[in-house]
Amino acid sequence: MAIIKPNNNTISAITALPFNVGITVADQWRLTANLTATNGTISSNLEQVDTAPQGTIGSAMSESSGIFTFPTTGFYFVKFNIQWQMNGDGDVRQGGGEMNWTTNNSSYSTIVDAYNGCNNHGLNYYSGAEMNAIVDITDTANQKVKFRAYNSASNATCMGSSSANHTYMTFIRLGDT
Repeated sequence: MAIIKPNNNTISAITALPFNVGITVADQWRLTANLTATNGTISSNLEQVDTAPQGTIGSAMSESSGIFTFPTTGFYFVKFNIQWQMNGDGDVRQGGGEMNWTTNNSSYSTIVDAYNGCNNHGLNYYSGAEMNAIVDITDTANQKVKFRAYNSASNATCMGSSSANHTYMTFIRLGDT
């Protein structure tokens, strides 16, 4: 593809643009095993999604004890999907999660959360929640994210699998900061 400049000179469209074009990072991670009655950071049993036809573009996120580090600076779309299996007794059952962020690699705060639930259902059921944010990562050493699971039932199960995405995180770099 070429662009014609006013003086009839042609230049490459790729070299004419002063910024990256297209998605340079797209990565997904998932919980690989069920968690029972958890109310806290999902800090183990996490893997980069590896089942065909799913894949990754560019440099992957890195993860340590549930804390995710971004590979490069830029604007990122981050999405967290969480799925719960709830027991069917008559109590109110709520399940959901949170995205917790740090700008100093130390103290975390919630920037988005989502919950779903049911009351007096009488049967076992599934409950899911989705949350997302667009964040400006300017410091990969200090700006990080972790994900928290929350439920109100003592015998609820946060769903995980090593072959399908039940509880999972998506990271897509949208462009330069």
